[in-house]
Amino acid sequence: HVYVYFGGPGAFDVVPDVVFAGTVATSRFGTAVSSPGDVDGDGIDDLVVGAPASSPGQVFVFFGGGPIVDVTADVVLDGVSYDLFGASVD
Repeated sequence: HVYVYFGGPGAFDVVPDVVFAGTVATSRFGTAVSSPGDVDGDGIDDLVVGAPASSPGQVFVFFGGGPIVDVTADVVLDGVSYDLFGASVD
């Protein structure tokens, strides 16, 4: 799982605001996480998450959506079996 906490004055607490979950429990979803900026050009930063133990390894891209966050990946990139694709994302 990847837990996201929104910041701001008086807004930070110990309860995650959004939880992203992988589709396979053994995929190591969340091994690598990056915010590469605005990938889709909509003015809102996006999130990239790796799952290298999937077969094949995978990288999930979640487009930022403003106040409502969609936890379904907008883009899923697949590597080649056993290549550890998704072990590092940036």
